[in-house]
Amino acid sequence: MSTDPSAPTDTGVPTPLIAPVGFRSITITVTRPDGSTEQHCVWVADDGPSQERGLMGVTDPALGGRSAMVFSFPTDTTVAFWMKDTPMPLSIAWFDGDGAFVSSTDMQPCPAGTRSCPTYRAAGPYRTAVEVPLGRLGSLGMVAGSRLTADGTACG
Repeated sequence: MSTDPSAPTDTGVPTPLIAPVGFRSITITVTRPDGSTEQHCVWVADDGPSQERGLMGVTDPALGGRSAMVFSFPTDTTVAFWMKDTPMPLSIAWFDGDGAFVSSTDMQPCPAGTRSCPTYRAAGPYRTAVEVPLGRLGSLGMVAGSRLTADGTACG
């Protein structure tokens, strides 16, 4: 956990910035609809425990120096996402097994103490989901018509 002194709360106390911990980092390549490509270093959640945890408790909009959290599944899935214990609003994009963009949406935090949080689903089956702080999908090239590839190369 780190503290950003430039981000005081309403009480004037600095906001603690909590980054993801315990995840591997890999490089992904995004191909925009115009054919241009860019690479991003991301956290990866590729097993049940890491996927269940995801960005729970994370408050650092810089995600500890990574561009996103990528959820990688071994086969196509339609599993829904939720924002339990996730204090920061997020945007999510889903990509199919060939790396084609499926859909995206914005997700709001589930209020503390809520027994039932809303769920968010892709428009169709997907193999990869990418979470970023709210509104950052476009800046990473993750828009309708884009493609995503991840070869597992470590980064960061």
